[in-house]
Amino acid sequence: MFGTNGEEHEKALEPGIEVREEFEELSLLAQKIRSSEKRWGKIGKVLAVLALFLWGRVALRDLSSIMEGEISVWYMVNEMAGLIFAGCALVYAYLDVVVPIVNVKKNSLADECLKLMTVKDRQALKKAVSEMHCQAVKSVYLDENGNVCVQGKRCKHIFQEEEGVLTLVPAKETYKTALEKESIAGCLLKYLSSDAPVNAYEKERYNSRLSKLNYILAALATVSAGVFLFFGVRSDLLEGSDKYVRMVVSGHPGSYPDISYGDAFDAFFENCEWSYFKSDQGQDVVEFHGRCFSDGEKKDVDIQFLLSVEDGTFELYASAIDGEFQTEFENGLLLITVFESYGTGDGIGTMP
Repeated sequence: MFGTNGEEHEKALEPGIEVREEFEELSLLAQKIRSSEKRWGKIGKVLAVLALFLWGRVALRDLSSIMEGEISVWYMVNEMAGLIFAGCALVYAYLDVVVPIVNVKKNSLADECLKLMTVKDRQALKKAVSEMHCQAVKSVYLDENGNVCVQGKRCKHIFQEEEGVLTLVPAKETYKTALEKESIAGCLLKYLSSDAPVNAYEKERYNSRLSKLNYILAALATVSAGVFLFFGVRSDLLEGSDKYVRMVVSGHPGSYPDISYGDAFDAFFENCEWSYFKSDQGQDVVEFHGRCFSDGEKKDVDIQFLLSVEDGTFELYASAIDGEFQTEFENGLLLITVFESYGTGDGIGTMP
């Protein structure tokens, strides 16, 4: 061998560490894991696209409802937060099922790399681990028993020898520590033997991304859960003024129990708009604005409903056509005309 790789290879073969370059089983196992990673990567992308599509549909539906005044912006924010939290929970549940299988595969590759090494000098092993430039390694030291210990970003790992076979034992068995163990073992073998069929750099980068996935999911889940719980406690912010508008829009007169104000007004008027405000006297008022025919011309119609929120009732308080207020009799006649014409004609209605 020549150049840098040759120099590293000679350094790795200093007395104290031997590498058996019997890479057939390691090569087959590495290929299987790469195929599995690609397959699960494709599945993950498909699921991500599907989730984005579903969230997009919900967002478009909510935006349409916001434009129509049926829900508030905060309602949409709360709903999206709930969906994000549910998505994170499903991914966590998925990882909880797959983790044992993934750990077995990750540990298998790490163990296959380690069993090719024979360490006769622990200082030589400590030196090799220190010099192999693995980002997963923060520090290397000898413990009170003389074992080589590697302090990783996730946990401590201890090199041990069982029946002549080198092993790396993490302080705790988790998904992230399994990824870290694989990175350390792969980097060490590649450092000791440049011919090893392991792409240590790509493997370490891939494992680092998988490990960060948990932190991203945890952050998303925490933020979305906080938003969801906040609006659950502050339902007044969630509903806002829309609850007052919905109270009128979904209501109906006693004489027309099957027709809501919303349906009747949408059928009779054009450019329908509903809004809520609190009067100077502290009264809850829902105002409707639309256009219809009167005296052969299209005119603006404004109608105000006075709400009794505690009782869940409301009544027509005032109406005006092109700014001219109507009498109480004309108010009643207006409602009768609107509801009586429902389902009997097409287009804009005509005031009597």
